[in-house]
Amino acid sequence: MHRRQFLAALAGLAVAGGVASCANPANQPGAEEGTPSAAPDAAFPATVKHRYGTTEVPAAPKRIVCLGQTDHDPTVALGYTPIALAGFVDSTYTPVRPWNKQAFGTTPPVLNMLEIEFEKVAALEPDLILAVMSGTTKGDYAKLSAMAPTVAQPADYEDWAVPLSPTPS
Repeated sequence: MHRRQFLAALAGLAVAGGVASCANPANQPGAEEGTPSAAPDAAFPATVKHRYGTTEVPAAPKRIVCLGQTDHDPTVALGYTPIALAGFVDSTYTPVRPWNKQAFGTTPPVLNMLEIEFEKVAALEPDLILAVMSGTTKGDYAKLSAMAPTVAQPADYEDWAVPLSPTPS
């Protein structure tokens, strides 16, 4: 269910552009810096609703930072290549998997998914931050959205640990 919600949020940014690009290949931007291969500027601005309100993405993003553990999978599937991914930070882990490896020339920077590294995110100069599967708090969202348009969890997102929490009897 959460994956469907995430895909719906990203689809709001890219699907209309993908359809429009079929009609006019001249509108397709190049593949540099994480640019989409099939989302022309005609799909923008786009508005995405989420837990902390709405985010307007004014133009096709070229520098996407994905802060949720799996945010990059549907992003890549929609034709965008993120410039940084979130994951477990150690020398043996990479969030780049066989199904999305071809989208990345080399593994992009991996940010700590357990604690947002705001300075590192800012240094990447993103034009879109995806924090859909990240557990971002309202305070985190405020800091991130000051850097770039930020898409947070859907309004009905439930943290993974909630079903495991003890309930009163």
